This record gives sequence, C-alpha cells and structure tokens, in this order.
Amino acid sequence: MKQVKIVIISLLTIVFVSCFGDKKTAIGETFDTDDFENKNFTGNTIDFKDLPENLCSYVNTNTVLEAYKTYGVTKVTFDNKRRFMGKYCNFGIIFDNTPSKYSLGFLSIIETPETPDTNWKETWEFKKKMKQSAQYVSGLGQAAIWYGKQHKLEIKMEGYTMALTVPAVFSNTNEAPLIDDYKKIAIAIAKNTNLL
Repeated sequence: MKQVKIVIISLLTIVFVSCFGDKKTAIGETFDTDDFENKNFTGNTIDFKDLPENLCSYVNTNTVLEAYKTYGVTKVTFDNKRRFMGKYCNFGIIFDNTPSKYSLGFLSIIETPETPDTNWKETWEFKKKMKQSAQYVSGLGQAAIWYGKQHKLEIKMEGYTMALTVPAVFSNTNEAPLIDDYKKIAIAIAKNTNLL
C-alpha cells in the first residue's frame, strides 16, 4: 500500500510539473512588437463555418508516419469521440505494431471571433510571454506559437485558432525525440492539413 501511495504521489508530481512548470510572469515585459506576425498571410483557405466538427480528414496519415518513422511508429489511428471544445480530431500513433504502445495527439480548432475592440497581436504576445518554453514560429497562419513542454503548436487564423498537440514518443521504444524534433513534427503535420 505504501508503494502505491509513493507511485501516485510521484505521478501527480510529474503531471503538475509538466502542466504548470512552464509558467513564467509577464511582469516587467514590454508588449510593443508585432515582429511575430506573418506579413505574407493572405487569408484562410477554409473559413470556420465551413469546417466539419470532425477534423480527422485534415490529419494526413502518411505525414504522421513519415514524421515518426525513426521512432518505430507503424500505425496511425483516429478516435471520433468528442473530447474538446470546438472542432477536433483525436489521433494516435502505435509503436512496433503493439497496440499497448500507444500515444495520443489532437488537432482542435476553436472559433475566436474578432471585434473592433479585439487586439489579437497583444493577446498572442502575452500568450508567448507566459510560457518559458514558448517560441514564435514563422510562416504559419497570421502568427504561430510553439509550446515545447506541451508539444503543442498554436496557429492564429482569421476568426479561429488551430491547436495541434503531437503525440509523445515512449522513451523505451527508441531514442526519444528532443523538443526541437517534436516542433519539426508538429510543423510538418500542420503544413499538410491543407488548412494553411
């Protein structure tokens, strides 16, 4: 029983550090730049109202397999159950044809209507400054932020935000990827959604 408590406490500690360990304060930060904005953005390829509730048709299986091929991923699966707000797709990767070696990722799109009072640039600058591992990514949507510790790429489009969290690789499967490898994987999958 004591070992079970230790395991539970250890797991909770890991979860809290993973979820909340990336925070930083924005006190003293300046918010006067727009150099992260994609000046070449010409508009959405698809408007929010035209997107289906289930976004799994936008996740390219071949792109996912190619991005994870060095890590022993042999299959991509899709789960159509609704788990998030907005429009969504849960997808998973299976390692070495072993269903128990499974990792989950998701693609979601949430409507973010803009009004004359809305300053999305300020909001995105604030979002980036609130996470230690956040980095701007150029050339995607109006703007894009990579959250390294969460393996998450957020892309600002006109009227909505696309979020892509890529599945983690089990360290006992093969060599675990670095944060930059996850970033490359996320960018490759995002670029092949046909939403950009």
